[in-house]
Amino acid sequence: MGEIHRVRMGEIACGESGVLHTILGSCVGIALWRKDGGPVGLAHCVLPEPMGEMENKGARFVSTGVPNLLRALGWRQGESLRGWRGVVAGGAKSLEGAQANWEVGRLNLEAARKALDELGIRYELMPATGHRGCVLEVDCVSRRYRAEALEANEGEGARRKQNRGTTGK
Repeated sequence: MGEIHRVRMGEIACGESGVLHTILGSCVGIALWRKDGGPVGLAHCVLPEPMGEMENKGARFVSTGVPNLLRALGWRQGESLRGWRGVVAGGAKSLEGAQANWEVGRLNLEAARKALDELGIRYELMPATGHRGCVLEVDCVSRRYRAEALEANEGEGARRKQNRGTTGK
């Protein structure tokens, strides 16, 4: 698999080798790549959209993170997105009984789906389940990805298999 590149909250990372890795709660991870090759990118988005005038660099918000990720991968405005693939993971209800936090996770997933659907990008949705966050990893060479649920209160060391997939190169 190669070197692991950790993607933190609000960050975008791109690579042609190694593995892009992020830990998600109510946040969503959005990974994109061209079917015919080139780098893979991963955005760790915290909120669906900015409230008012806010800086739109990086991936803090889904609404600005998706176009920023595409630009980081070399896409230019007006260029066709046919042949792009991706995966979206996360969106958990991170805290027991925290109704507001559930809404953030759900809203993040909805924003990611809307953004990719409007652009016509094919993707697989791998939402987190219930209160458990997940780890999203994408191999930059093979384009294989996996989302694994974290066991409650155990941290990254106690992962269990949730989903694996690939939408192909």
